[in-house]
Amino acid sequence: MNNILLRLGVPGVVQKTLRILLCVAAVVLLFSFYTWGNSQNPPGFQVDESATAYNAYLVSRTGAGEFGPRFPVMFQQYAVSSPTYMNPLAIYLLACTFRFLPPSIPVARTFAAFWMFAACLLLGALATRISGQRKIGIIVAGSALLTPWLFEEGRLVFDAHLPAFTIVVFLLAAYSIQSKETWSWRNIAMVAGSLALVTYGYFSGRALAPLYAFGLLFLATTKRRLVGVVKIWFAYGVTLVPLLLFNRSHPGVLTKRLWEVTYIRSDVPWKELGSQFAEFVRCYLQDQSLTPLLMTGDGHWPHHVEGSGG
Repeated sequence: MNNILLRLGVPGVVQKTLRILLCVAAVVLLFSFYTWGNSQNPPGFQVDESATAYNAYLVSRTGAGEFGPRFPVMFQQYAVSSPTYMNPLAIYLLACTFRFLPPSIPVARTFAAFWMFAACLLLGALATRISGQRKIGIIVAGSALLTPWLFEEGRLVFDAHLPAFTIVVFLLAAYSIQSKETWSWRNIAMVAGSLALVTYGYFSGRALAPLYAFGLLFLATTKRRLVGVVKIWFAYGVTLVPLLLFNRSHPGVLTKRLWEVTYIRSDVPWKELGSQFAEFVRCYLQDQSLTPLLMTGDGHWPHHVEGSGG
């Protein structure tokens, strides 16, 4: 493209502008193909999607969800005796969208697909920065866009579409500081902010983000870097204050999902720790196995067509 423009005698500033416009047009065209038919696929609009979209609509108009105060840390999902709570990030982002666009299934589904689409592109950008080769980034981004497991999650309005984006944002932030000896407050705020996005984006983020924060110690190869890691921990801890206050007023809510799905129990006798460890190994190997992904796919029928493979 550059050679063609040079032969045509196009000035450098115009060349740069044309390249940007062509890239933007290509991304828009690719996104239109990525979201083709998303209002009917998957069919219907399941309960979790409706709850997310409805709460986002209410926040966009009143600042409050279906239940509870204005601008809550967590959103109560259903009016039942033992309610579940939804994570705030997806709802607030969708509420911003509903401030400017009329609420509808296509808008909500396109919103969800956008964040998965952005995650795939950012993953390609990360690959480019690590490898130093643009073609590697294009291959990685293209592979991510064509990965069925990411594509299917990106069609769902509830917050399952956000973890990929928030994790890639953290990886980009962490990679941006790994080659620097001294980290500025801007660098620290960027990494701590990305950890906060992981935390508030999805249920698993409340376990992943602290582990990622602890993993930053691998970058602490000097005393200055160690001080930088401690500063990141402090800044990240500040972002957890609303969550800690919420947990204080709603005891057990943040860990409810964990205790519902885990096989780990705090009251297990010491003699049963061996069997629990064996169960952990079994589940870990099962999670790492490609067989379910390649042969069966997601077990939830709203997410995946049963019998169509992985």
